[in-house]
Amino acid sequence: MANDITSFTAVGRLTRDAELRYTNSGTPLCKFSIASNYSRKVHDNWQEEVSYFDFTLFGKRAEALAKYLTKGQQVVVSGQLRQDRWEDNGQKRSRVAFFAQDVQLISGKPVGQSNQQGQYGEAPYQGPPQNQRGGYSQQPPQQRQQQNSRQGQQRRQGANSGYQKPTGGYDQWGYPINPGPNNQGPDQEMDFEDDIPF
Repeated sequence: MANDITSFTAVGRLTRDAELRYTNSGTPLCKFSIASNYSRKVHDNWQEEVSYFDFTLFGKRAEALAKYLTKGQQVVVSGQLRQDRWEDNGQKRSRVAFFAQDVQLISGKPVGQSNQQGQYGEAPYQGPPQNQRGGYSQQPPQQRQQQNSRQGQQRRQGANSGYQKPTGGYDQWGYPINPGPNNQGPDQEMDFEDDIPF
């Protein structure tokens, strides 16, 4: 039997704060609802309409995201649709259930909330990273050029004189300053013509 999957993607704002629960087996589950606005043309007029959807998110993502899913937060939710069926007083009932698999926050803070410390929101800009591997440097461009030139020379010298144990230092792109023959830096040319598998 083929496994057909009905998937969805919805964009909207949360109508209330998410509710984090745990199943009897200890699996985290997060329940939340969104409102999606859309316009449609009726005769010659545009009408605003709103649809409301309830979602369930399971697992570690549910636990991690629950604190950020607050009323007014805009999100993109994608996942699977399933039909729940049950009997109520002898009558068969059903409803479509939305199981979220991916939730993305698309606005920095919920509507109507200020950007105070301790709340989820966009952090104020605090400048470039402080001299982290692969990050920005605070040296003036001229000093960076001189340093990079010395590091490039060291890389070439290290590769031409046989294996040298890396000194443990890294340049701003994350390459070892004195790489060995198997750990080549970006300044060295590689010949791939003999390695083509076809």
